[in-house]
Amino acid sequence: VKWLRAQFRYADILERVAPLRAEVDALEKAGKASKDKLGELSGAIDELEAKIAGYKQEYATLISEAQALKTEMHVVKDRVQRSTSLLQSLMGERDRWQRQTDAFGEQIATLVGDV
Repeated sequence: VKWLRAQFRYADILERVAPLRAEVDALEKAGKASKDKLGELSGAIDELEAKIAGYKQEYATLISEAQALKTEMHVVKDRVQRSTSLLQSLMGERDRWQRQTDAFGEQIATLVGDV
């Protein structure tokens, strides 16, 4: 009789455990799928991080080039301002020389009459 009761209890426990085992199997499969998905996403993240690092390097290079261009532009602007100033001074000098040349021409023209 004890043996029979033990068999019934065992059968009852098996009936209650069967859904739990099925759930454990389903959860293990879901866990494996999640791990696989995690591996894929980790690979994608690594790839994106590598791209970001490349973009950061490219950005730094472009910023450096832009700064170099700004510096060169400032130097060229200073040279242009100095050149413009020099040209204005030279034009003023040319006008002065032209006036002196005209004045000498008038003096030469009146020189004969002055003697």
